[in-house]
Amino acid sequence: MGPFALPVPSYRLGIQTRKPKRRGEEWDVASPSPAPDDVYSHLPSGIINPRSHPPDLLRQFAVAGLAPEEANPVDKFPLFPHKALPPDHDAGGGSRRRRRNASRGGAESSGIDTDADAKADSNGIPATLKHHSARLRHLSTMTAILHRCLSEGDIPRAKRAFGLLVQTRDVDIRLSHLWAVGSEILMRDGEGEAEEQEQRDRTIGGGDREGRAEAEGEEAPRRWGTAANVDRVRAYFENLIQQHPHDPHRPHMTSALDFWPVLFGIEIYNIHAEFRGAQHRLAAAEEEDDDDEGESGLEMEDDPRFDTYTYAEDDEEAEAQGLLRRGGDVERRQLRQAARDELRLETATAAQQIAARMDQLMENAPYSKHLELLRLRGMLALFVGDLHLPTRLIESARRGTAGGGRRTKSSSSSSSSADGLLTHADGPEERSAVARRREEQEKAKGFFVRIVESGGALDGWAKRFVEEEEEQGDDEAAGTDEEGFF
Repeated sequence: MGPFALPVPSYRLGIQTRKPKRRGEEWDVASPSPAPDDVYSHLPSGIINPRSHPPDLLRQFAVAGLAPEEANPVDKFPLFPHKALPPDHDAGGGSRRRRRNASRGGAESSGIDTDADAKADSNGIPATLKHHSARLRHLSTMTAILHRCLSEGDIPRAKRAFGLLVQTRDVDIRLSHLWAVGSEILMRDGEGEAEEQEQRDRTIGGGDREGRAEAEGEEAPRRWGTAANVDRVRAYFENLIQQHPHDPHRPHMTSALDFWPVLFGIEIYNIHAEFRGAQHRLAAAEEEDDDDEGESGLEMEDDPRFDTYTYAEDDEEAEAQGLLRRGGDVERRQLRQAARDELRLETATAAQQIAARMDQLMENAPYSKHLELLRLRGMLALFVGDLHLPTRLIESARRGTAGGGRRTKSSSSSSSSADGLLTHADGPEERSAVARRREEQEKAKGFFVRIVESGGALDGWAKRFVEEEEEQGDDEAAGTDEEGFF
């Protein structure tokens, strides 16, 4: 396995990111600085501050342990004092004082660390640098273990490696997309146990039914992660958002501007995956009921004691029994539609809660023009609009299309689909559902238009959706519709 990028900041890797201020001048880090006593030895001892340092800089010199006649270290080392001076800079007088003070303080606190700093190997490399390089090699090994375990599905071991990495002070979770790896580990935590439990359930009961469904191509929709982990992932991203808020002065840094779209995307995916799984379970239960009813009817027909004329002596009684049977089918279909409508209502409620949170976040900049948030909000509006439609209206529209309904070129547009649904709507509730779906589609169109205005690009289906909506608006402006939806 190849090496992975370490999630360690460059200043901890010893990488120089800033160039010298003076063009064409390169400073030799290894060369010792000249002793200030030699340069200013001709000056009288009563003269102070020969370099004319400002008072604020002299106060910083006093804190750093530098003499007023010394040169400003920033001239040679631009990252000072945010980065320590190199070890070879200790040749100066002030540097020698700092070294003595540091060694004296270190000896009082820990004599072992002082001995380790003073020692060097045969090549002259200090022990502190060797310790730093060994630490980086260890972090590189842990990063490789993390990615390999994640690719092989060993989530518990990847979780332990991730925990060890984020606990170190050298690792920045915003680098190398380590934060995204953490969300994947949390989302997939326990998936091995879930697969084993599902396999045991298939083995214990319903094995023949599952095998028949797989043979017919009706496999259960698979999903990424489990719904039980969504709350943990949400708490994880909320902590990241609080720890790393968006900074407009550093727009390229990973911040809450990157975390919010991922969090909303995971939540939307979760409710959609749960909706599909519940629909599949309802369909499997309905198919099982139909199979049981068909088998019981076949058993009665094969029974030699079964005689239709025994139970229906005349045509009127046979017709009554047929009406009773059809009435039972209608009642069963109504119960199934009610179960599906309840599922659609629960999913729509959860989706609207996410939409409300997104609307609240997108009221302020820079989230109001974030392309990914606009795209997610538009797709969520389309999803909510479809959930408003009752099951009976959807089934009626499908039967009407399959029974000879002619599809036009613009039948995929929202206007034509709304007109087709209104022709099959029965009662004010279903007409109101079609109107609510139309409102959500208008919201989605508005979000897609804002994407284009912000300089983004739309997918093919979204572009056709917006163009068809514009054509619909032009047609309505050309000729008024007196009837309207109702």
